[in-house]
Amino acid sequence: MTTTQIQTNKIQLTAETITKVQTRVVEKMVNAIILAGGQGLRIRGETEIPKPLLPLGKETILSKQARWFLSKGFEKIFIVASPEVADGDTKLETENQVQIIVEKERQGTAGAMKLGMENAGEIYYLCNVDDLVQDSIPMKLVEKAEKFGAAILAGKPRLQFGRIYSRGDLVLNFKEKPGLDFWVSCGHYAFNLNKMNGIEIPSQGSLEETVLPKLSKARKLAIEKYRGKWITISNYKDYMELLKAVET
Repeated sequence: MTTTQIQTNKIQLTAETITKVQTRVVEKMVNAIILAGGQGLRIRGETEIPKPLLPLGKETILSKQARWFLSKGFEKIFIVASPEVADGDTKLETENQVQIIVEKERQGTAGAMKLGMENAGEIYYLCNVDDLVQDSIPMKLVEKAEKFGAAILAGKPRLQFGRIYSRGDLVLNFKEKPGLDFWVSCGHYAFNLNKMNGIEIPSQGSLEETVLPKLSKARKLAIEKYRGKWITISNYKDYMELLKAVET
């Protein structure tokens, strides 16, 4: 066998292996939940459009998230949305893989998650509508949830202010919005209900304050460290920066 043949066989084997792994993972985890029920009060001072429906070119924030999931091989996307979001122009009318579940009253992230999981199955991916991690590989998070029970995508944040380094009355150095050396939640999760030790999801309350602490205490919460670009839309300035990036 020639060197060229050996290299060709290696390439074919690698392609076949990747295809098999992708197929296996998608078969196990096909659904995702997007939480889009928040009021977005920090946005309301600038616009009356609900945050999930803010435009990004021809998309909305919500449709951008949903289409990202579809591009990653998820079969169905369940969007838990407030009535004003559900009644608005979501840009998703033609997507038969997307289902909107109306959250009639605010129930918190845990309550919204429970509404979505009734349709999403035993293993599912969940995210906040305003946390975009377009460079991440969601199936890695799913694999960790399959093994441990749940998994959280973590990134390193950036300080929102300029940091001052001083001694006495003098400023020795100044850094604008430096990166911080610790991990925080990116607002993306995966869950495997069969391995969560019976930890229940409440109908009201915060996922971050009720469910995640219990999972971590039971050693059922894994971390997937993400070093790519993470955009979280906390206020109107964040949205305008994202909009500018999309337009350019």
